[in-house]
Amino acid sequence: MSNNRWFYELKQNGMLISPSVLEDELPKGPAPVDQQKYEKLRDAYAKFRTWFEQEERPDPTPLRIWINALFESFLEYGSSTWQKDASVSDRFKLKTSELQLELRPDRVLFFQSESNPRLMLKIDRTSRAVGMGRARSEYSKFVELLRGTGVKLGIITNGMQVRLVYAAMDSDSWVEWDVARWFENIEGREQLAGFQALCGPEFNTKGNEHRLLQAVLDSRSKQGELSQVLGENTRLAVEELLSSLDRSMRLYPEMRDILLKDPVSHSTISEEEELEALYQASIRLVMRIVVVLFAESRDLLPRNIESYHASYGVEGLYALLKKAETTLGLNSLETAQYSWPRLLSLFRLIHEGSSDVNLNIIPYGGALFRRGDKKSSDPVLRALALFEDQRNEVSDATVLKVLNWLKKGEVRIKVGRSTRKVSGLVDFSDLRTEYIGMMYEGLLDYRLRRVKEEEKAVIFLNIGEQPALPLSLLESLDDSSLKNMIKELGKVETKKLDDEDEEGSEGPEDEACSNEEPELEAISSEEEGPSLSCNDVVPDALLWAMRAVEKAGIVKRPRGKNPDMIRYEEERRKAAARLIVKEVKAGETYLVRGSGTRKGTGTFYTKPQLAVPTVIRTLEPLLNDVKEVEGRKVLVPKTPEEILSVKVCDPAMGSGSFLVAALNYITDCLYSSLWEHNRFRSLPEDQTAVVLPFGERSKGLLPEDIIPCRTDDEAFEMKVKARLKRYVVERCIYGVDINHLAVELAKLSLWVETMDRGLPFGFLDHKLKCGNSLVGCWADRFQEYPLLAWKREGGDAKHDGVHHKKKVWTEEIKDIYSKKVKPELESILLGQHTLDDWEYGDDGVPRALMADLGKRIADLHDLPLFGDGFERREQAYRSAFEDNKEFQDLRSRFDLWCAVWFWPGDWMDEPPTPKAFYSPSESMMKRARALAQKFGVLPLGAGVPRRVRQRGRRLRRRSGKPAMGGIQAHIKGILLSI
Repeated sequence: MSNNRWFYELKQNGMLISPSVLEDELPKGPAPVDQQKYEKLRDAYAKFRTWFEQEERPDPTPLRIWINALFESFLEYGSSTWQKDASVSDRFKLKTSELQLELRPDRVLFFQSESNPRLMLKIDRTSRAVGMGRARSEYSKFVELLRGTGVKLGIITNGMQVRLVYAAMDSDSWVEWDVARWFENIEGREQLAGFQALCGPEFNTKGNEHRLLQAVLDSRSKQGELSQVLGENTRLAVEELLSSLDRSMRLYPEMRDILLKDPVSHSTISEEEELEALYQASIRLVMRIVVVLFAESRDLLPRNIESYHASYGVEGLYALLKKAETTLGLNSLETAQYSWPRLLSLFRLIHEGSSDVNLNIIPYGGALFRRGDKKSSDPVLRALALFEDQRNEVSDATVLKVLNWLKKGEVRIKVGRSTRKVSGLVDFSDLRTEYIGMMYEGLLDYRLRRVKEEEKAVIFLNIGEQPALPLSLLESLDDSSLKNMIKELGKVETKKLDDEDEEGSEGPEDEACSNEEPELEAISSEEEGPSLSCNDVVPDALLWAMRAVEKAGIVKRPRGKNPDMIRYEEERRKAAARLIVKEVKAGETYLVRGSGTRKGTGTFYTKPQLAVPTVIRTLEPLLNDVKEVEGRKVLVPKTPEEILSVKVCDPAMGSGSFLVAALNYITDCLYSSLWEHNRFRSLPEDQTAVVLPFGERSKGLLPEDIIPCRTDDEAFEMKVKARLKRYVVERCIYGVDINHLAVELAKLSLWVETMDRGLPFGFLDHKLKCGNSLVGCWADRFQEYPLLAWKREGGDAKHDGVHHKKKVWTEEIKDIYSKKVKPELESILLGQHTLDDWEYGDDGVPRALMADLGKRIADLHDLPLFGDGFERREQAYRSAFEDNKEFQDLRSRFDLWCAVWFWPGDWMDEPPTPKAFYSPSESMMKRARALAQKFGVLPLGAGVPRRVRQRGRRLRRRSGKPAMGGIQAHIKGILLSI
């Protein structure tokens, strides 16, 4: 049991100090409070409370006396460690343009000198509750002061509440002590002891290291470490769902036909498309569970309503399953199938809502929670339908395993000079949105595969990064090759282990194990659980593994006159079972990285520590003006109209770390702008209300978004920012990624960041695009034949010539260029070949279409972000693009223009020469669409902000690289801001 229960009883916002870091810093809990000091403090508090409870408090002297008693007498900070009142240095003051105020602390705590401030103290002399109601503005100013002066930690207090604050660049977190609790009972006294520990000299002014600040910073780094652990756990959760469906599909073979056959085109998808659809569907289901966990942790779903908690909620289900596991055992859950239908009901409840008086939930909609559809042309929706099919037998044990993977995580903590792993439940209320996206980015490296009959089985070896190799291949290796393979694959993990700070090296489990091959022993204790037992491995795989451990020297054959062969064979069987971490039989599916391994990742993702400063440095001059205030330069936010006209695009967005950071920063600037330009007013109820997002006076129209509460409401800032985020996403945020799954992850990040209990999920298909931001064609260029596309080699110029002769395609491209492309283009330019029948010969046709599309995109912004506005926005987008035949025909021409640049050498039986380009056959257009899909070609100029298009054209003209048009051509750093 934790010795720091007092900390979890405090009122908190965000994560100031994580549980693992707190346990590391105070393993035995805080030291008890000295009795004499306690009584002296209690007497001082009694005098202060008498003054505090008075209706009128003209003389603040009792408050000052109490502050001195608490921070100087009790915490034992001498007067020499403080700067107070008028003696506070100018470097700790901040001028603000808002109301022309100077922000300043009442005291600053130092270590040794002014150059080493530890924390600021601000006394709120008027409020009855710190940070609540009208006092919210005092707290906001204090956070602004901490950020502006660079002092990260501070305390704001009115004497009755003491709030310890950490102000990061893009967020703030705090814990708050209720002083009255300190003198009520033993539990309250423990809270006082905790206050003494965290805010006292031991954590702040003893030694050069600022322990309190370091604990706060360590908590943030632990969150990043936890997200990596949860990323691995997420992959295991996906594997559990896929394995369960795989068993059902082999039991009911007709289920597979639902996915394979497209009910619209009546064609059959390939096995690769089938497996990709199953993988994406399983990830979408896991995403749903995580969003629900996040929403329940922040009361965005009604977890406090018993009918929801007992019949729908994920937390309620998890508690029920854990209780059943404890009382009945995990094996009893293997035959029960109650949990999966309950989860599916929850997903439908969230998507479609409920009007029941006892469970009133709005329909959140959104593609994430949309039901599967067996009749859809989208294979992912058909795959979702298989997961929702009654024949898919998902046991309660499987659901419990999935929830365990998602809710539990391990992080390393220091124990003396070594480290150990601490496992515990994840608090999703403390997990930042960016980390939730990062949890899934590791999944981008994996692909779902099915074991072929000729492979016999696929064996995951418990060495290195757990390579997955066909059993037929392993059996074909001779003794020397086998020994070298195990040695080389084990080097990767050995290097990783050398870099980690472990408790110490573990010895072999028995005398028969060799010290020369430590990889098996080190990996066999991984968190994924033990390797297979001898009985779990098929005979052929076990025989191979027994041969492998002998030939690789993992188990030494005994020598001497009377060798113990029985013991030797037993040890060889045990070592063989440890060598195999997982076995997948023929016809079954498994997840594997592109490199053919089960562990590790090749994906780089940007952490908030880098994304947030980059975004702020980029956007700060675009969203603010610089003004002189009393001789000092200060940032003043631009008008709301100017701020919402800024466009931010990340051309390689991944899970959306930069976009989330940009969303939060723009929202903060927009909120400040509404105050700065006097758009918010605390109006009497009989006067006109204020409409978001520009703070205009209401005209009494139905689609107006009225501010949700009065400006002096304690929840005003939180409620207004939640709504403003929707407008920022709709008007400012754009993203592109070539990976379909990455686009889904970015949508997840934005959905989580903009979740609101009273608003449905936003429609994001027109904001986040799947495509290659390096490749595309502009609307003013698709009519020009790309002659330079033929000035290339065919991909075989440096071929080894074994299976394909060298330069065959390259020479053919040169031959077609000289004999067909140049003559045909000359005849067109000289008028010998007419283009009168070409539908895009007149510039007016595409220009009119593009202008119409631009107007439709602009009209999307005017649709309301509440009520049926989201549904209308989706319908309008589908009508403008996906169901618009004129646009689709024009897009196919864009695709053909790009396809010329990538036309493969083995398609030269039908080359896209100029005549074919202007009068293409259906087979050529089909090939062009296939290439466009392969390379993720974007129809740039349609669905891209006008400013982005104009700047892209200018840069494209300067660069002279038509195929590099796109958004990527004018990146500045990692983030593109227009």
